[in-house]
Amino acid sequence: ATEIPSKLTATQLKGRLKDLEAAEFSGTSQNSALMFRAPIRQKTKSSGVAFGNAMHSVMQHLNFKCCRSITDIHNDIERMVLAKLITREQAEMVAIDKIYRFFQSDLGKRFAFGNEVLREFKFSILEDASEYYNGAAGDSILLQGVIDCALIEEEGISILDFKTDWITDANRHEKVALYRDQIVTYAKALSRIYEKPV
Repeated sequence: ATEIPSKLTATQLKGRLKDLEAAEFSGTSQNSALMFRAPIRQKTKSSGVAFGNAMHSVMQHLNFKCCRSITDIHNDIERMVLAKLITREQAEMVAIDKIYRFFQSDLGKRFAFGNEVLREFKFSILEDASEYYNGAAGDSILLQGVIDCALIEEEGISILDFKTDWITDANRHEKVALYRDQIVTYAKALSRIYEKPV
């Protein structure tokens, strides 16, 4: 028990900088330079991290109900720039066509027209530490994270985590495995909080 942490974030399982924000005031020291995304100061899509951050920032603030056309999405991104929610450089990096294609899918339409959509949902739950560390039976661990987006419906919950990885048939299983623990953690948290299946 003295060798395991008292707190674990979904980031440590595999995740994003946002989960570090959930721990910001929890008494656990983190590298303050990693707490918030730095503004994008470049106009190139060459940086995968910069592109991912730009896409995530847009999806965080996007009005899902205004995604019926590429023009609607472009106009909403312009609103974000004017409101200083994102930088002009981030707006220019975003793949609007991919956002539009998502909202044309059945899943995208459910999120666009859902009545209860959560954004940047922070959670903290107590878990049995033995699920994450051998020999820790009987001990508890505080599990924290930030869920990008979730749709609460009568029959259950759907979680949407924004990823911009390049997926192919060859790497699909590898990518799923990479993020599985993070998503399972989010599912566990929401199913306990809302008492619904995910």
